[in-house]
Amino acid sequence: MTSEPLIEQANYRVYPERWAVLSACAILSMTNIMQWVSYSTIEAQADSYYCPVGGNCGAAFMSNQIFQISAVLLGVGGMYFTSRHCVLKSIRVAASLSLFGALIRMWAAYPGVECNNIRLGLLYAGTFISSISQVLFLIIPSKIGRIWFPERQRTMANVVNINAVQLGLIFGSLLPLFLIDNDAETLPQRSSNILRINAIIAFLCFIPTVMSIFTTSEAPPTPPSLSSTSTVGETMPFFESIGTCLKNGQFLVVSFIFTVAFASQVCTLHATTILDWRGYSLQGSVVSVGFACAIIGCQLAGFLVDRTGLYKEVVKASSVLSFVSVVTLRFYFNIEDPTWMHSAIIYILFGVIHIFMMIQAPICIEMGVEITFPVDETISTGILILLSNIWMLLLYFIMHWSENWSFWYDHEGKKNWKVSMDIWAFSLLLSVFVSLVFLWPKYKRTLLDNGDEDILAEIRTLEAVAEVESNSKSKTRSSTISGSIE
Repeated sequence: MTSEPLIEQANYRVYPERWAVLSACAILSMTNIMQWVSYSTIEAQADSYYCPVGGNCGAAFMSNQIFQISAVLLGVGGMYFTSRHCVLKSIRVAASLSLFGALIRMWAAYPGVECNNIRLGLLYAGTFISSISQVLFLIIPSKIGRIWFPERQRTMANVVNINAVQLGLIFGSLLPLFLIDNDAETLPQRSSNILRINAIIAFLCFIPTVMSIFTTSEAPPTPPSLSSTSTVGETMPFFESIGTCLKNGQFLVVSFIFTVAFASQVCTLHATTILDWRGYSLQGSVVSVGFACAIIGCQLAGFLVDRTGLYKEVVKASSVLSFVSVVTLRFYFNIEDPTWMHSAIIYILFGVIHIFMMIQAPICIEMGVEITFPVDETISTGILILLSNIWMLLLYFIMHWSENWSFWYDHEGKKNWKVSMDIWAFSLLLSVFVSLVFLWPKYKRTLLDNGDEDILAEIRTLEAVAEVESNSKSKTRSSTISGSIE
């Protein structure tokens, strides 16, 4: 691929097709995440179907962990693929993988598959194939934002995808509760339960696949902004791009803030378990309410940031309010014998926590892209997602491990929930300190779009270097071919 020079023109243009491209990616995100969490609320029923009779193989738990582990192991591969291929091709590949995996998971629930080991093997195989998709679709929206969206709508492109993930968590958790038959005792009855869930999700996975097939425009004929015309990031060597990100101090600061906020989803789920220990019966509903509040909060924050450019200000305020909300929840859990009024306050706290944690995600992604420009957006975003997945995986085990710690608090043989809440609060406190003291980014892409001469000169230099390297490689290739012919 050769580097194309920046196109400087007075009139840029946006096209309605940008919403079709973004919608295909967002629906893909939602339907894939539904596969991830579809057994989270029916673990006992899923295990009774997939595991050998009388056994406890943890099928539901392992299905969930496959997604987590794949995100860590395949994250770099996802960055490489999406940075070297167009948006549309990446969406098509991701949608195909998600659909193929969903169909295999549906096959695993087919009544004709009577062997437990085969059912379990099909479940894990389908889950793994679907999980490959997430290392693509989670990092594509930032590239869609640059190619298709104007400067004042780029954050919203990331917001839409983050909201789609949250909708997937809500629908994926609630759908089984409406379809499952808790009185199922025989194998055909349990098979029917699981098959209904898997079949609906597989059908939904057809939607983004079809949308990606009928979407034919890889890029708009006229770019929406000056930075949209730059292809320097696509020509930069892959590992050089990663190194550029990791050597950027501000990017590392954003990475820390994003990782703490995004991985806190694990902590909110763990907090629902604590609700049960403290005498509440709100486990599934508070998470759904929290994510619903976060969807609204992300939309409002995305609109605000796109219009004002207050990236760091919104992130700093959100990190502080997240910490305050979690500390409030931590001390509220001390209340014995909760009443309906306490339950109402728990709903409010979970809603506030989700809002201020999740609005940091799309804004940090956009800041990471701005800071490292002209590095390809999928690489900077991919690093953020990869780091958060690594910490999310570790945090899951830390939270559960801390339940049995016998120091700091006297938990009288019960689960030591106070330590796990303190770990969560301490991580947020660190994020507050880092954001307030060290977060002072330079928005290079926005500066370019606003005509900054220094940034423009830097991009011109990188374009010239890329052009020389491209010509050198072409001459070397021609010499090699000529030598072979002779």
